[in-house]
Amino acid sequence: MPTETEVDVCNETSSKISSTRIAPFTSLHYTRDAAMSTMADEIYQKCSSIEPNTSWRNSSPNPVVSIPDTKTDTFQKIAEKTTEIAMYGPLVCLANFRVTLVHLLWMWHWIDALTPFCASLQLLDTHATPDPQSSVFNPDLLTSDISVYNVENTINPVTQFSLMETHIELKLCATDDAFSDEGEFEDDSMASQYRTHLFTVFICADRARLLRWDRAGVTVTPLFQYSSSDTPYLQEFFWRFSHADNATRGWDTSIMDPSPDEETKARQSLKVDDSEILFKFIVYDDCGPNADPTYLITGPPFETHAFPTGRATRCYVAYHLTQGQNVFMKDTWRIVTPGLVAEGKVYERLRDSEIPHVAEFIVAGDIPGQTHRTLVLGTIGRPLTSFRSSWEMLNAIKDGMIAHQQAFQKLLILHQDISVGNILITEDSNGTTSGILIDWDLCQMLDTCSNDARPKDRIGTWQFISAKLLLDSTAPHTVADDLESFLHVFTWVAILFTPNSMSPEDLTAIIQLHYEDMWGAPDTPLGGRAKQLALATGSRTDPPAVQKMLDRLQDHTWMLTTITNALQDRNAWLAEDASRLNSTSSSSCEPYNRERKPKSELEYCRAPQKYP
Repeated sequence: MPTETEVDVCNETSSKISSTRIAPFTSLHYTRDAAMSTMADEIYQKCSSIEPNTSWRNSSPNPVVSIPDTKTDTFQKIAEKTTEIAMYGPLVCLANFRVTLVHLLWMWHWIDALTPFCASLQLLDTHATPDPQSSVFNPDLLTSDISVYNVENTINPVTQFSLMETHIELKLCATDDAFSDEGEFEDDSMASQYRTHLFTVFICADRARLLRWDRAGVTVTPLFQYSSSDTPYLQEFFWRFSHADNATRGWDTSIMDPSPDEETKARQSLKVDDSEILFKFIVYDDCGPNADPTYLITGPPFETHAFPTGRATRCYVAYHLTQGQNVFMKDTWRIVTPGLVAEGKVYERLRDSEIPHVAEFIVAGDIPGQTHRTLVLGTIGRPLTSFRSSWEMLNAIKDGMIAHQQAFQKLLILHQDISVGNILITEDSNGTTSGILIDWDLCQMLDTCSNDARPKDRIGTWQFISAKLLLDSTAPHTVADDLESFLHVFTWVAILFTPNSMSPEDLTAIIQLHYEDMWGAPDTPLGGRAKQLALATGSRTDPPAVQKMLDRLQDHTWMLTTITNALQDRNAWLAEDASRLNSTSSSSCEPYNRERKPKSELEYCRAPQKYP
């Protein structure tokens, strides 16, 4: 486990399958169980072990006040309970006097020995009180068996992942180990809070584990007998945790509260009501180390992450305190690997070379001591799928291609992640719309990156990756692959969001066949057979014609010329064909409402999966 939280390069740059029922732009979900299995597979690849009696203790401070003696018979009674719910009462009595009548029956047995372990914490039985806000990150409302809060916090509803310090999951049977529910709860905690790491406790029958989650993975102790006087690790953990400061508990202390004056200005500019909590971010300029920091005020993100590990990207419309205007802010744990350049550095080069149809770059930098990067752009766009006409949609794609062409020809920068989410529509003060190409964080600078330093695994968003790369994950990524991705973006959006005569069954079949085709091992999936067949239609009767078409995709010229000519006569295009999500054949294909995430409208059977 790295001492400084970094995204695991080996896993993070490899193909991974994630559940759309957890988040949009993910692949391979059919049922809720399959989604959780997918999450478990991902977490399993990012686990490491640590002994609770050695270096685990280095993760938390040693309180000045000595830990009190523990009567282990109280924990032995917990282990003897025959139902999972019956376990809650005694454990909650460790630190909470305000409990239900059932818990009061246990109170006098526990109070003297156990209350001192959680002096500053409040433990609540929350197994039957789901957090209504968890639907933002998960279609199923989630609960935690025992939630742990600061005593100062008033919890209503009881389960509130945004305020939770840690939580305890309980299982009666020893066969329920392997972390069981672990993952989905950490998902909500890490997604609804600003954290560098998170501690959790897993109790299985008469044994327990301690876990530490961060963006690289999870460190977990072996099972230990919590009822034994030889292994009082559970008691020691809560004693240390209750005396730890916010940074040690895992809170990101670089996030601040705005002043009343700053909050007033931000609410007016962002148009958020008083019920939304505002946060103050500080951004350090990597391009100008001596420059003053930039301060931004944000409400909730309009796009957030969905897994406890990984880059954990959040996107905001933020209020720039110095400029007094709204800007775009992207917060992410960046990948650390040779060949990938920090996104801010890429935007700086694009700006200095006056590459068109790229967002205005303001500032970018890492939070000190972390590989946690904040990027600020002066351009705010709307999703490609919000087009008001098909002409507007194709014009935005054309502009994205121009940005791609100029970046490649002038700077030898290859984007490598052309997708429906990375082309936005912008509008100037006169109402004229255009497109911009965003998310350059996975690009390659071919002039400075050797072949050996380039990632060996495929990069991109599954539905739009070229047929060649889907069929061979080790094939080199070339400009032709990105150009093919532009073609797939256009056809994918046209099929799903423009009027057509296809039945829901036919539409679903086409989407699944051409964009969802996937087989092979979960860690190295393959696909692209239908894409390859579609591109090669007629090859048996006229191979030269097909080869001529494929040759055209080696360069931007033919595609840009064709699209530009098609757009010239505006009157030839339908005036009333604004974006509308077409019906599909199954309820599982319908997008579920994900509050604060406009891109959720793109969800269908399996929404786009980004690699890495």
